[in-house]
Amino acid sequence: MPLYGLDYMTSSRFGDQRGARLNSEFEVTNSKNYIELPVMTCVTVPLLGSDFIKAAQKEDDLYLDRMRSVLCTRRASTGEMQMPAMLLDHMYLGNMNNANDHRLLRRMRITHVLNCAGKPRDYSQQPFDRASGPYDPKETSVQVYLQIEARDVEEYPILMHYGLAREFLDGAKASGGRVLVHCEMGVNRSAALCVAYLLEQTQMTLIQVLRLVKIDRPVLLLNDGFRKQLMNFAKDRSLLHRKKEDTDSNDMNT
Repeated sequence: MPLYGLDYMTSSRFGDQRGARLNSEFEVTNSKNYIELPVMTCVTVPLLGSDFIKAAQKEDDLYLDRMRSVLCTRRASTGEMQMPAMLLDHMYLGNMNNANDHRLLRRMRITHVLNCAGKPRDYSQQPFDRASGPYDPKETSVQVYLQIEARDVEEYPILMHYGLAREFLDGAKASGGRVLVHCEMGVNRSAALCVAYLLEQTQMTLIQVLRLVKIDRPVLLLNDGFRKQLMNFAKDRSLLHRKKEDTDSNDMNT
């Protein structure tokens, strides 16, 4: 029987072990020594046509446009981005200046710091403890430190760090601690990981999470590559749309 438009036949003229074995199992049907193989059941697997792929790409492009419209609604005023934003009881999004302000960390009772803009370190040459990083637990409230050496470029796979970040955040929550998640500006690297964590914790849609974070972090996710990764992250968890959102024409035009 033809398989995917081809007749699969094996010739005994090759004289190899396969041909000999097949000759012993199947009947030779003609003078050309072609062997009749047993009938095979073919399962037709539908291929994704170009129209389907184009439609899916168009849908993604429209969603990215919608994300951009939400993220670019207004600019930050002076002072709005200076303080860390509390996104959850145990998670704050800030910048490098916040992380270096030990007085601020004490006042906010920050116990954990997740640095998403870390530099390679030789810990054997550092005067500080591995657990608390550059923080002296005697002088600050920080007890646990985690450094991620991520880059702020569009092609960088920022969400490859999400599993580690989630474990760190969950650990802080379980111990009753508070985490400052930061990078240089608190706009792209740290924000991407915080948005991903909020998606899973709240089960809100991606658009809803972006609007929530923008209340206190008006400048957010300028890295278009990170936006695409978050869109796919939300899509994999069915958190792109909700029925209420899809039927709300005013929301769609925001």
